[in-house]
Amino acid sequence: MWNAIDDWVIRSSSYHSLFEIYGHFTEPHPDFVVLKFNTDSDSPICRFAKFSSQFINCSKFVPKSHLLELFSDTFGINEFVPLMNYLRKFRFDIRSKETNVAIDDGSYMIAYPFTLPTRKQMNFRAKHAEINA
Repeated sequence: MWNAIDDWVIRSSSYHSLFEIYGHFTEPHPDFVVLKFNTDSDSPICRFAKFSSQFINCSKFVPKSHLLELFSDTFGINEFVPLMNYLRKFRFDIRSKETNVAIDDGSYMIAYPFTLPTRKQMNFRAKHAEINA
């Protein structure tokens, strides 16, 4: 869905991507809102897409336990990194210490309320944090 919207933005406006309309995740200044997000599916990924489409759930760091409390039962995945990797396979830009060492170990962020376009390269797969002995 978001690929189609990104393509439409490029073809029908002077913007080069949906990112230009939303802004960078560190300083979002969206020129659009998602008024309604309906789905005819009860699929877990559709539930997450609806959650992430709400701007209030993006571009801010929250405890990793937050993601697990909201979605571990939905996806049947009880650990943060496997759940994040699963969601990133659907091109949700979720960031944490496992994707960027500058991020606090106990936090994560959904960077954008939309998935990354297929034309844009995804960051590397999240890795389990190394345990210092």
